[in-house]
Amino acid sequence: MKKAVVVLPLISLFLVSFSLPVHSNPVDDCIWQNLDDHGPIMLLIDPEKGSVEYGNQAAAAFFGYPADALAGLPLAELTAGSLDELAAIWEEALAQEENSFVLERRLASGETRAVEIYVYPYRLEGREMFFSIIHDITEEKQLAARERLMAAAYFISLVAIIGCLLFINHLREEDLQQVIVLMNGVWQAKEKREAVEKLTLERKKYYLTLLSIGDGVMVVDREGRIEILNGVGQKLTGWPAHEAVGRHYQEVFVLAHEGEGQEVQDPIAAALATERIQKLDDRAVLISRDGKRYHLEDSAAPIKDSTGATIGAVLVFRDVTAEKEQRKKIEYLSYRDPLTGLYNRRFIEEKLQELDGAENLPLSIIVGDINSLKLVNDIFGHTYGDLLLQQTAEVFRRVLRAGDIVARWGGDEFLVLLPKTGAREVEKIVARIKDEAGQEYIRGIQGTISLGYATKEKGEQGIRQVLQAAEDAMYTEKSLGRDSNDRRMLGNLLAAFHKASARERGHAERVTQLCRNFGIKLGLSPRELEQLVEASFLHDLGKIVLDGEVVNKVGVLTEQEWSQVKRHPVVGCRILKLFDETFDLADIVLTHHERWDGRGYPMGLAGEEIPLLARIVSLVEAYDAMVSGFYSGHPLAREEALGIIEAGAGSQFDPQLAPAFCRFIAAG
Repeated sequence: MKKAVVVLPLISLFLVSFSLPVHSNPVDDCIWQNLDDHGPIMLLIDPEKGSVEYGNQAAAAFFGYPADALAGLPLAELTAGSLDELAAIWEEALAQEENSFVLERRLASGETRAVEIYVYPYRLEGREMFFSIIHDITEEKQLAARERLMAAAYFISLVAIIGCLLFINHLREEDLQQVIVLMNGVWQAKEKREAVEKLTLERKKYYLTLLSIGDGVMVVDREGRIEILNGVGQKLTGWPAHEAVGRHYQEVFVLAHEGEGQEVQDPIAAALATERIQKLDDRAVLISRDGKRYHLEDSAAPIKDSTGATIGAVLVFRDVTAEKEQRKKIEYLSYRDPLTGLYNRRFIEEKLQELDGAENLPLSIIVGDINSLKLVNDIFGHTYGDLLLQQTAEVFRRVLRAGDIVARWGGDEFLVLLPKTGAREVEKIVARIKDEAGQEYIRGIQGTISLGYATKEKGEQGIRQVLQAAEDAMYTEKSLGRDSNDRRMLGNLLAAFHKASARERGHAERVTQLCRNFGIKLGLSPRELEQLVEASFLHDLGKIVLDGEVVNKVGVLTEQEWSQVKRHPVVGCRILKLFDETFDLADIVLTHHERWDGRGYPMGLAGEEIPLLARIVSLVEAYDAMVSGFYSGHPLAREEALGIIEAGAGSQFDPQLAPAFCRFIAAG
């Protein structure tokens, strides 16, 4: 990967700023942080106030002011010229007629420095600002001045020598040639000194650049001894420059492979040996002096002299640990189901094609569907449904072998690929999955799963046809086992509910027996009597969603508790509608707390809008609650309870059923 130091995105920002109008959007906080940590000298100037709005760390260091003192500093403190000159600059920059200016700036010490300023209009929080980038060109100007001075001296010397010769005697041709040779020597000496000064200045610039860029930089000689280690390199290796310089780089720059027991190529050694640029292995890890591990990127390149001979190497490296972790996370999420941690459909689709080869035959496929997920979601909510999915995923992990691949195929479906696995072996695996899944429970609901499988034995079989065969087998099993699965799930729910509350079980049994006897007395048809008995036993099943303390509480309920309790007819109805065998009982359970006068719950039905069997359950349940002390903890005498029922005829209870029930109970 190409080197991407922090300076480059900042330069991009400045180039973009050049073409932006003054209504550009403000730079966000992360850019300010980058400007503070890296880059050239930068100021944000408020022309209206004539002061500095913001200066980065480089600006504070250059001008000699603390960073907090620089903000708000009048420009007059930094300007060697006049304020009128500054005003003219702002006007030209605002009109975008000119963006580059050479000025003199005054430092806190009083020293004056020549600077080249690039100015761009910028809008910050509705205010017009100027963004300026400053380069110190004092040394360049001094060098240029010396060049001009030496050129002038050369010509003055030449004229003086020629004049002297002319004055002393007439200048002969051979004298003129000697003068020319002499002055050529002077000129060559001048050019040589200028070249040395320029080279020294450029080397200083490049050296400072290497030390200040945002990547680690290490320069070694032909023997591998460290000559330069910049600040970032010192931080990553854990070696200060004064200790690292002169040591062999392998002592300081310790590389390892991210995989245990594997080796990584040494990029510096390779660059010196091949005399070509070498990339770091993308699995390379730098082990710092204190044992920290950093994932690295970037490359090493040979350094050649003017003859083309390799005299050393430069390594540029950067810490990509965070980026690599982020890439791993993105890759993980792109192929993983976030809820279960299993592979997702995208991954398994790709793997299905990848494994479809003769080397993986026989290739078996298992398709599974959780039978009870809808029931759990509908009764307890998706939080518990998610828990059931996670538990089922764990079952697959426990049962399957290392080479098997399992994925969440859909909402409640799973798919397993089993390379080199025949029909007999996959049958045993399916049996183990069912057994393990059957031991998982969510709030009393067993985590059963329907499974189908198929095996590709020959290369000419289409993998999609094998997958379809596995799906068909799963749906066949699900359909054939639906009734038994439903009975088992409903039985498990009841068992869990009654286990949590023995008094609810006793209440259900007593109400069921009374309803049966009263239904016979009323002359209900066999079908009506069967429905009444079944509904009366299940009438409070919806309370399974309540907290155990609320279900078993005796005495007055709080407003919040009462609000929870009033949900149980709706929940009970929803449960019963999930099963074919109990679907017809759902409305009876839903309406067994409605009142004749319409003041009941959950729907406020009145009179004969309430199903007959629900009116019977309501009457019998109320009687049992009074004589057993179910809610209050204080049982009432039979006569007292019957008196309350008689008083409630036509308001709470059916006006015809209430007296009939009282006569039935009194008759004993």
